[in-house]
Amino acid sequence: MKKIVLKGLGVLIAGGLLVSAAPAMAADVVVDDRKMDRALDDAVDALKDLKKDAGKSDLRRRDQEDLEKSIEDIEEAIDDVQDELKDGKRHDGGVIVNDRALLKDLDDAIEDTEDLIKDIKDLRDDLDRKYDDVMESAEEVEKSLDKAKDILKDADKYVAKKDEPKKPAGPAAVENGSFQAMLQQAKGEDFDNQRLAFVKGLGKANWFTADQITALLKTFDFDNNRADAAIALFSRCVDQGNWFKIYGTFEFDSNKNKVRKAVGQ
Repeated sequence: MKKIVLKGLGVLIAGGLLVSAAPAMAADVVVDDRKMDRALDDAVDALKDLKKDAGKSDLRRRDQEDLEKSIEDIEEAIDDVQDELKDGKRHDGGVIVNDRALLKDLDDAIEDTEDLIKDIKDLRDDLDRKYDDVMESAEEVEKSLDKAKDILKDADKYVAKKDEPKKPAGPAAVENGSFQAMLQQAKGEDFDNQRLAFVKGLGKANWFTADQITALLKTFDFDNNRADAAIALFSRCVDQGNWFKIYGTFEFDSNKNKVRKAVGQ
């Protein structure tokens, strides 16, 4: 029997009969959002470099505007992917997303990038000395988006375990009113060593969110005391998936690394 698949039309011709082909089923998957975000951020950075280099070329105004419009289309598609990741529910070190929705957004971004590369090739003479830089950035965008797509393809399918007993709710972070009083007390300590002793004491009887811990760490004057406080509070963080936020409080990489080594993230 002769079979012909018409891609994109969802039909199958078998023995002269036209039959609808079933579309691929969408599924919820658990994707590594941190790896995905890194790949998408690399694509965004490459787009910025591309736009900057193109602006230094001898492109005509109309061509420059067309190029910028193409870049904006890619940025919008990447934003859609990042929004999908932000809206996903956290699960086992990643987020639960709909693979079809995310794949469509990624494919849109990749298709727009392929069109952009074709346009750049057509403008080679006008780009002149900036052509190689612009093309290199465009290819880096495509490479980063392809990497993001590979991460999605490697994602594990999410299967809800209906028969599994629900885990008891974890500890709750201290309420905002009480936390604000704690924060003011920490700010009021005269010396960092006193502040460190106070914060360590808080950690023995209370639980905190990563945002609350970040606020406490900002009260310290010295990075080394800030690192000791972070290490002491890690085990009392109710949302350790957001622990990365605390690293923005440090001035020196050595103290960041000290914390990372101690807590394992």
